[in-house]
Formats: sequence, C-alpha cells, structure tokens
Amino acid sequence: MAYAVSQLAPRQRSRRRLPAVFGVARRAQTYRNLLYLIASFPLGLAYFVFLVGGLSVGVSTLIVWIGVPILLLMVLAWWGLGAFERELAIWWLGVDIRPMARPRTAELRIGGRLKAHLTSQVTWTSLVYLFAKFPLGLFSFVLITMLLAISARLLATPLPYLLDLMAGEGIDPQGVVIATAAPVLGAGLGLGTLHLANALAFVSGRFARLMLGLSDVSERLTQTQAVAERERSKAERAEQSRSELIVNVSHELRTPIASIRGHVESLLLASEGRPADAPAPPETRHYLDIVHRETERLGALVDDLLALARAESGELRLDLAPTDATAIVEEVYR
Repeated sequence: MAYAVSQLAPRQRSRRRLPAVFGVARRAQTYRNLLYLIASFPLGLAYFVFLVGGLSVGVSTLIVWIGVPILLLMVLAWWGLGAFERELAIWWLGVDIRPMARPRTAELRIGGRLKAHLTSQVTWTSLVYLFAKFPLGLFSFVLITMLLAISARLLATPLPYLLDLMAGEGIDPQGVVIATAAPVLGAGLGLGTLHLANALAFVSGRFARLMLGLSDVSERLTQTQAVAERERSKAERAEQSRSELIVNVSHELRTPIASIRGHVESLLLASEGRPADAPAPPETRHYLDIVHRETERLGALVDDLLALARAESGELRLDLAPTDATAIVEEVYR
C-alpha cells in the first residue's frame, strides 16, 4: 500500500505540471507580457534618441545661459518618461511598484521642488532605466521575434506537402515524417517561447520595480518622517494649549489677587488711622503685613508667568528706558 502511494504521488505531480506547461497559451497575461517585450524595442529606441539628443544640446550650450534651462527641462522630461514607464509596467506586467517620490508634507516653492527632484534617488535611477531600455528591448525583440518566426515556420511546414498531395503527386515517406514532426517541434518551440517571454517579463518587472520606485530604505524613511510629522504636530498643539492655559490662568488669578491686595491695604490704612487711645493689636498688624507681603509675592509670580507666556507666543515687547538702580536694589534686598 505504501509503495502504491509513493508511485501515485509523482504521477499526480506530473499531472499538475502538464496544465502549467500547456496552460501558458491560455493566459491573457502571457500575451500582455509578449506585447510589452515587443514594444520595449521601439520605446527604448525613442527614449535613447530623445535623451542623447536633449542632453547633448544642453551640455553643448552650457557656455551660454540657455544650456541650464534645457538641462532642467530634460530632468523633468525623463522624470515624466519614467512615470510613464512605471504606469506601463504596472498596467501590462502587473507589477506592484512603489511611488517615485515621497508625499510632500508642506507646499514647496519651485526651488524646493527642483532640489527635491535633483536629490531624489529615483530621478537618476529612472535615467539609467531609460538608457537601459534600448539594449534590453532590442535583445528581447530580436530573441522573441526570431523564436516566434521559427515556430511559425515549423508549424507551416506541412503546407507544401499537403499542396503536393492535393496536386496528385506521390507520397514521399521522408516528407511525411518531416511534415508530421515539424508542427510538433514548432508547437513545443512556441510554448517554450511563451514561457521565455514570461520569464523575461518577470525580470523586466523586477528591474522596473527596482529603478522606478522608492527603495525599501526610502519607504521606511517616508513612514518615519510621517510619524515624526504627526508627533511634531501633536507637540505643537500641546505647546499651544499649554501657552493658552498659562495665559488664561494668569488672567483668572489676577482678579482675586487684586481684590485681596485692595482689602489688605484698606485694613492697613484703617489701622494706621485709628486714634492713639485705641491702637490696633500688634498681632493684627503683623498678620496683615504678612498677608500683604505674600499677596505681593503671588502677584509678582503671576506677572512673571504671564510675561513668560507672552514671550513664548511672541507678544512680549520690551520697553527700554532709564531706571533708578537704587530702587531696584532696595526692592530685591527687601
């Protein structure tokens, strides 16, 4: 029983391989890959001629002012061609390619955008891709068209023998063998060509994914920058809330402090104005002095807190003027 199962497993695997081998001709993606490889040659030739011509004109005219704008236009042009090739690879080859640039967190000016383009890795890798498109496309075009032509010629081999047979000529045994074997060989070569086209398309898709999109490091850097930007926004909102809280609390504290100060000063004045035969108790005077001193201190602290909040929000304005240093020293000393 175990021997029978072991013999059955290779047969099942071989049966699964056969649809994979012959099913390549029924998949629509195979023909999209084939068209992409065939179209790579004329597109690569057009890219090569355009880039060589434009860059040559720009470099040769650097001695005059017009050379720099031409080179800058060429940078934008090959970026656009790279974006077109990226969409073409995604559409025809079904490749998942990362974006060519990181999303801008803030609106940049023209100089900032140009600097971002020139310092981007994808700008220069897309240029290498466009130049490499021509030789790679030529290789794929020649190889695929040659194999397809040979396959079509082998499939069409029986036609002359069939025409001779219809014309009443005798049957040539050697011709019959050739007419029978050639289509089988042509069909096998055609299937092999389709598999080869899928393999070349896979390599082309990987190459496009590598050259026309952000790298893994850039992608992680983009995600890290996005997280840092969100945290920075949170910190700014928290700092703004803190400043607003300080301002509100300072304004709210000023009113009761001013009330306490006014009442204490009134009590002090009342105690000073009493007749000599009815003096205020010394303890009352002492406690009132303490309360007055503490309210003055609390008011100074609130003023400092408000001044700090205004300084952080940019609302503090210094009023420079001559002052009496003796009074300041005396106040600090007390």
